[in-house]
Amino acid sequence: MRRKIILLLGIFCFVSGSPVFADLPVVHIAVIEDGPAMRYGGIEELKAEILDLTKNEFDVRFPEALHFSGNWDVKEIGRQVERALTDSMADMVIAAGVISSHLLCHRDNLQKPAIASLVIDANLQNLPESQGSSGVRNLNYIKSFQNFDRDMEAFGRMVPFKRLALIGDETIVAGLPDLAERTKSAGKKFGVEIDFIAAASEAAPLLASLPKSVDAVFITPLMRFSNDEFALLIQGLEEKKLPSFSLWGRDEVERGILAGMAPSERINRLSRRIALHVQQILLGRDAGSLSVAFHPDMDFTVNMETARRIGVYPDWDILLDADLIHEDPHPTGRPLAINGAVQAALSANLEIRLAEREEAIRKALARSQRSPLRPQALFSLEGRVTDSKNAASSMGRQPEEEVWAEVMLRQILFSEKKRSLADVADIELKTQQVMRRQVALDIAESAALAFLDVLRAGRLVQIRKDDLDLSRANLERAENRREVGYAGPSEVYRWQSRLASARKALLEARSLLRQAETGLNLILNRPLDQPVFLSDTRLSDPLFFVSDPRIRWFSENPGRMGVFHDFVVAEARDQAPELERVELAMEAARRGILAARRSWYLPDLLAEGGMRQRLVSEGRGSGAAEIELMPGVPPIKLPESEDFGWQVGIRASYPLMTGGARPAALDEGLERLEALRTRRLQTAEGLEARMRVALHRTTASWPGIRLSSDAAAAASKNLELVTDAYERGVVSAMELLDAQHASLVAEQMSATSVYDFLKDLMAVQRLLGNVDFSATLEARDAMFERLKRHFEDSGMDLPVVSAGGGEE
Repeated sequence: MRRKIILLLGIFCFVSGSPVFADLPVVHIAVIEDGPAMRYGGIEELKAEILDLTKNEFDVRFPEALHFSGNWDVKEIGRQVERALTDSMADMVIAAGVISSHLLCHRDNLQKPAIASLVIDANLQNLPESQGSSGVRNLNYIKSFQNFDRDMEAFGRMVPFKRLALIGDETIVAGLPDLAERTKSAGKKFGVEIDFIAAASEAAPLLASLPKSVDAVFITPLMRFSNDEFALLIQGLEEKKLPSFSLWGRDEVERGILAGMAPSERINRLSRRIALHVQQILLGRDAGSLSVAFHPDMDFTVNMETARRIGVYPDWDILLDADLIHEDPHPTGRPLAINGAVQAALSANLEIRLAEREEAIRKALARSQRSPLRPQALFSLEGRVTDSKNAASSMGRQPEEEVWAEVMLRQILFSEKKRSLADVADIELKTQQVMRRQVALDIAESAALAFLDVLRAGRLVQIRKDDLDLSRANLERAENRREVGYAGPSEVYRWQSRLASARKALLEARSLLRQAETGLNLILNRPLDQPVFLSDTRLSDPLFFVSDPRIRWFSENPGRMGVFHDFVVAEARDQAPELERVELAMEAARRGILAARRSWYLPDLLAEGGMRQRLVSEGRGSGAAEIELMPGVPPIKLPESEDFGWQVGIRASYPLMTGGARPAALDEGLERLEALRTRRLQTAEGLEARMRVALHRTTASWPGIRLSSDAAAAASKNLELVTDAYERGVVSAMELLDAQHASLVAEQMSATSVYDFLKDLMAVQRLLGNVDFSATLEARDAMFERLKRHFEDSGMDLPVVSAGGGEE
């Protein structure tokens, strides 16, 4: 058969060099599968890869007559292998099942090239190997599942167990009895007892057959399980709280298996490897000399959602080394957007609530200060008991027992001091309201910045994960280079050091993410350990005024940018609560000065009146008093005191001497006003400086987005080239390390540039009073009208800028 292929190749080379191009050599390939697979697939992908790779050299065909299936029967699979090998139409045989691959590898005297594509463990299956190849003429196999020991070690690091259930397709268990015994012996090295559990196509009987003493489950590829049945299997294992490990790897871990140590897209990678071997065989190389190794990038993958459900908590070493799926608990509800975060902070933040309470206090104090200017009424009830001797001698004016009731009314007609205190209290209430608005703006800005910090930290964590995966892949490349003699141990040690550094950096990045999430929860007044689920923010979001295309014309060149900056500064002054608070303080100072001046010539006027009624008059001294002049002469009766009386009066008071208090109060007020004028200038300058600094930062960070993106793209392309050259032994490890570091830095800059710009933009919107994203479209249109007038006043000709951003 090999001579036939070489002859075909020679004819092809001769004919292709002739003036008339002939048809490509025709090659028929037989494919054997153990049985129809409900999941995984792979046959069609394998055919497509082979056809794509060989289309310019050979006319490869897969006739239906050369498609053999054993229908999951061990004896039938053996018969189909025999048919494929003896069929004269077949130029090559590919076994696409575990049993067919095993039987093919144990055939003697293969007469045509054969590839066994699915090998669970070459050592446990006792397959031939010599210097990295099978060493058997016409036989090539692929170590598609690496080795059992490595998987057991990885699983044992994560979950301690003493008894393991190894689940395999019943056909594989029956067809490879030696494999079961060898696997049990291999488990003893780890101190683990292994039970082989045969599975067909349903989850319920499989779950029922699991021994109760089993601590963990190891799942080999279950080809006959449908997706629904596999989901039921995962659900049943979770209900039993059994940790599970997938031999297939990441694809099944994503479905709910706890862990796996194999690449994603295994079928695609394996198909490409087989296609390369088919090409090499067709080009004349003996299949027995081709490598049996399969070294895809191996990912130790852990499904953290499954871990939480079954109560498994991996160690830090595992978390650092593994690719974590669903690292954070699955969020409920809609993701939080930046405007939602700001509104949540404004409604729940404790500083906002404190400012509201302070405003309520000021409102009560204002009412209290104005209350003396309103009518005052006083009711009193007085009871008095006098000794009888004095009562008797009071001539009816002081009864021994009496009770009086009195009502007093009082109204300040004019008091400059009281009016001034009330007016100042009202101004202080307005100041507190402005202060509450300032606190709201500060909290809104803090919430927006904290939101962006979480997004930024999350992106950096992903970059660090990618860098860790790349370092792990490069370590494997270095080990492969050492195996073939391209590198020494020092190169492997260098990548091991790089891998350790990448793990440390990922740990730090995750810590920063948790810190950022805690900061956001603090501002939102949520439980500090509550998971954070955010929706990403983009520059095109209409929440940001820079997303309005009309703004582009005003900032296209330095001349326009300067005028635009002046406008924004003026807008910030008009909107700034800091300046408004100073203005209100100046208003209060002016009111105090007015009161101090009026105190020199305005008296206080008070009107008051009252009614008095005697309710009780008993004992000696009550009633009319009598005076006896002489014996025999009737006594004289004195008039009784009135039981009811009233009085009304107006009082004017003016201090003649105050010890210098009045001029001191006036001087204090004048000095306070001057100090506030200085404070106003200082505040205005500070606001302008803050705004201009923020604008200058956005001027730099805006183009930095594009530049950092370009740098990241260039660094990524350079890394691809250097990685390819490193695999071919052209460049050294140091060059690849430099390229990887440059790509890492560029990716970090590119990822953070957008968030850095948005944070700079938040400072601008805070000073404009719109950091809470509450501005309506009408308010934005009004701002653009003011902007146009500002440019016109500056002597600049304006085009008609439409809302779509174009010039009309």
